[in-house]
Amino acid sequence: MQKSPSPAKAWAIAAGYAAMFLLLFRIIGVNYAEIGGALVVPMAVLAALLLALTSWLGWWPAVLGEGLPAPRWLLAVPALFLAGALGNLALTAWGSKPLALVAYLALGTLLVGFNEEIVFRGLMVVGLRGRHGEALVCLYSSLAFGLLHGANFFLGQGLSDTLVQVVYAFFMGVVLYIVRRATGTILACMALHALWDFSSLIRPGSLESGNIALTTLVVGFLPGACLLVAIVLSLVGIRRGLFAASRPADARVR
Repeated sequence: MQKSPSPAKAWAIAAGYAAMFLLLFRIIGVNYAEIGGALVVPMAVLAALLLALTSWLGWWPAVLGEGLPAPRWLLAVPALFLAGALGNLALTAWGSKPLALVAYLALGTLLVGFNEEIVFRGLMVVGLRGRHGEALVCLYSSLAFGLLHGANFFLGQGLSDTLVQVVYAFFMGVVLYIVRRATGTILACMALHALWDFSSLIRPGSLESGNIALTTLVVGFLPGACLLVAIVLSLVGIRRGLFAASRPADARVR
């Protein structure tokens, strides 16, 4: 039996996910600097819980698919997101990366992409749509996504870095909401989120000081530039009436 969507359920799911995230990493005993090397086990546990929760709620069709239309030009947003991640990968010194590390990070970030998208662009979007118009759905789901990253302060990240990450994650949340609307599926959000995280974690330390080719220098600005343009296009899409419809046209959770 399907459970009716509501903002209360949406916020409870987001808060519960953040609490479980913190609890699992505290149990493992890692700080923020080591978090990339400790992703798989806690993320796998959270993935199992989310699979069970979404099935119990009966929200899978609405979580996975998107019922609201979006202009085709907004497909530029996921394209830019992809280009930025590929730019990170192009700057990675693959020869210095052990295969085991690459495989571990790939699995860990895949789980992160799955979990965070199920929660923030999936369950939260469905729950918030139970009462709110689409502008608030985007705002609240992105705000919750940003606040989740505030948990890193309790894992040893500095306060100023955490505040920057919260703001950054908020805008990333807006972009990923647009990706869902533009592509019509949360699966695109999961794939791009996982690829971006993987490319960001695998790249650090890849560029050596000294002789840097001009092409490498240009590509070095690509990820940030692509993300910035994606954010701008997302905001333009919002301003041009993307929120005109307040409910999914083919709402599958009632």
